[in-house]
Amino acid sequence: MSVRVEKYMFRANFIRRMCAAMLAVYLNGCAPLYAPKPVYLTPPFALPEHENVPGANITVGAIFCETPSLIKPFFDHEGLWRAHALPLLLTVQSSDVRSYDISTQEIILVDGSRIYRSISPSEAYDLAWKGRRPYLRAEKTIYYGGLILVTIVTLGLASFVWGLPSPFGHLDPSADPFGRDLAYKAMPATVRLDPGTITGGFLYFHPLSDSLKSPELTLVVQLRSEGRKPVTRTVSVALPRARGEEESYLFEWIKGHLWPTSEHQP
Repeated sequence: MSVRVEKYMFRANFIRRMCAAMLAVYLNGCAPLYAPKPVYLTPPFALPEHENVPGANITVGAIFCETPSLIKPFFDHEGLWRAHALPLLLTVQSSDVRSYDISTQEIILVDGSRIYRSISPSEAYDLAWKGRRPYLRAEKTIYYGGLILVTIVTLGLASFVWGLPSPFGHLDPSADPFGRDLAYKAMPATVRLDPGTITGGFLYFHPLSDSLKSPELTLVVQLRSEGRKPVTRTVSVALPRARGEEESYLFEWIKGHLWPTSEHQP
C-alpha cells in the first residue's frame, strides 16, 4: 500500500470517527419529546403527610419528591433530582368561615437552622437543564474540537456544519414542553382560600445535599385571614425522609392514588 493511500485511509478514518463522536454529542443534546403527565388535585387529608391548621378548620397536606422514583410519577425528569431542584406537592382545603391568603414566598422548608424558600419554576428549569447535562464541558470540548479538526482536515468542506443549531442551546422555559409543565403545575404565587374550597400545586426547593441526609424536614405554611382584623395562622408539616420501606410505601401510595389508572396498569 502506497504512502498516499495510507494517508488517505488515515484521513478518512479520522473524519469518520470524529463525525461519529460529534454526532453522538449532537444527538445527546437533542432533548427527547417530553410528554406531560396529568396530576389531579388530591384532598390534603388523603396525603400521607398532613396537618390541621391550629385555630382554623383548614387542612394542609404535602408530598416531598426527593428521589427519582418519587419525581417520576409527576415529571419523569431526572434533571430535577440531579440538580436538587426538588418538587413538593402541596394541597390546602378549608371548611373555615374565613377566607385566607397564602403566599408561596412565606412557605419555608426547615432543616434545623437552615431555612429554604421555594424557587420559581424557571429557576427549577434552569437547574434541571444543567442536571441533564452533567458532562456538558466535556461534550463541548469534544464537539467544537472535533468540528475545528474536521473543518481543517477537509480543507473547509465541512464548514457548513457550523451553521447547524447548537446542541448546547438553553431554551427559554416557555419554549420547552418541560419548562411549561413545571409552570403549569406550580402553585400560584398568591392563593386565595375561600370557605369550602381546595387549592394546591407544586413548589420547588433547592436544598443542600446535607439537608437531604437529615432525619426529618419541616414544611411551614402561613395563612393570613382577610377582614378588618387579619389573623395569621401557621402550620408545620413534618416530612420524614423517604428511605427504604418509607420510600417504597410512598411510591406505591402515589401509584395507587395519584396516577391515572392507565398510567400504572400493566
